Amino acid sequence: MIEVPLEQKSGFFVYSSFDRDGNAFNLSEKVDAWNDWLSNIGKSSRVSFVKAGKRTVFTLNGNERDIRRREIFQKTL
Repeated sequence: MIEVPLEQKSGFFVYSSFDRDGNAFNLSEKVDAWNDWLSNIGKSSRVSFVKAGKRTVFTLNGNERDIRRREIFQKTL
């Protein structure tokens, strides 16, 4: 799902989710690395997640300036 607020310069949100299986992995470290990558390339968009039972929901809080370069936006998504 994509959400675009009505306020100017408020960015956008992309939501995605999946059902977790029984495999153990450290999602926090992966999300931190993703946000570090975004920061290191000068982007202000950030990724977060919440766990809801067996479901994990990701949120990309995007900035309009970050989508100007198509290839960076594709990698971010």
